[in-house]
Amino acid sequence: MLHPCAQTFSDISAALYRGPFESPRWDSFIRLLERECGAGAVVMGLKRCRPGEAGRWFYSSDINAQHADDYQRYEELDEFINLPDGQAVTLHDRYSLQALEQMRYYRELLRPHNMEYVLGLDSYKDDKVAIFLRLSRPAGAEDFGAQEKSLLNALQPHLQNLILWLDRQEALNSERSIYENVVTQLALGTVVVDGNGLIQKMNPVAEYILNAADGLYIERGRLAGQSPQLNQALKKILLCTGSVSGSELLDTLSIPRLKSPTPLHLSFKPSASSEFSGDGIAADNMVLINAAEIQLSGSQKALQEMLGLTKAETRLAIELANGLTVAQVAEKQQVSDNTVRTHLKRIFHKTDLNSQVSLVNMVLRCIASLN
Repeated sequence: MLHPCAQTFSDISAALYRGPFESPRWDSFIRLLERECGAGAVVMGLKRCRPGEAGRWFYSSDINAQHADDYQRYEELDEFINLPDGQAVTLHDRYSLQALEQMRYYRELLRPHNMEYVLGLDSYKDDKVAIFLRLSRPAGAEDFGAQEKSLLNALQPHLQNLILWLDRQEALNSERSIYENVVTQLALGTVVVDGNGLIQKMNPVAEYILNAADGLYIERGRLAGQSPQLNQALKKILLCTGSVSGSELLDTLSIPRLKSPTPLHLSFKPSASSEFSGDGIAADNMVLINAAEIQLSGSQKALQEMLGLTKAETRLAIELANGLTVAQVAEKQQVSDNTVRTHLKRIFHKTDLNSQVSLVNMVLRCIASLN
């Protein structure tokens, strides 16, 4: 069996692992594969389990938008699928030219786009194709041979490792979503910061706490405290959080306040996103802020009396302060969006407010004053 050049294979496998961080993703890997195999076009697919199931495709630059649309449209007709696990196979290994002439896949997809020869590799997980590669050459070229097959076969262990890594990112992303929903309902402030400490997003509770600027606030897009020592501690924890792969809470920090007898309690948690879910891989971190005076769930009756709202209006105000959107409240309460918007208009009228942001701030101020 032929083996690829060591340096060439090293470059290709390194590009495979670098792919999730590139824009476009896997661009270097696809370009190297295209060059080394003399392919006219390369398609890489993630999590294409069975015809009709969702997947993500990445293409070489020679595949234009129409070609890509056609490929996905004809994916269910593609009879060159479910290849032997980790074994590179050519289209003509499986089908004679006469058999190909009878296939819509060949007549309506390959031939119109001048794809005469195709080399494929499928890598499986749990008996389903998780990653696939398809390389093509135009009519008039030679079919793919032993050298190209050897290169793809050598990539199989690396494709399996990539599958495991992407699955781990998927699990972390799913856990992160659940965790964010839970902490929002517990009236915790949640702040997502990137690997450089820049704030990416925050929920209304965190915005309220940080705007109060008592012990913790925002400075130049980052979390900041009242002393250099506190800022150094924040920076150190965030750097450590971003460098650890795991889902457990990594550290906590108590921040004294001037206007409140109780400190703010911060917890730090690593966060991940996933290529399978459509997000770019990112080294973001979640900061959880607990202010003892903010307990939304137990303050409904007092808040209702304080603002002169109905029970339904008060419940809506608290849901919005918990970070839910109008659509999410409607779904949770099993009513229409219009019903929720009607309640919101009545709240605005009774409180002399005209925006959800100002309403959330008022709710949080009122609840803080009740404790």
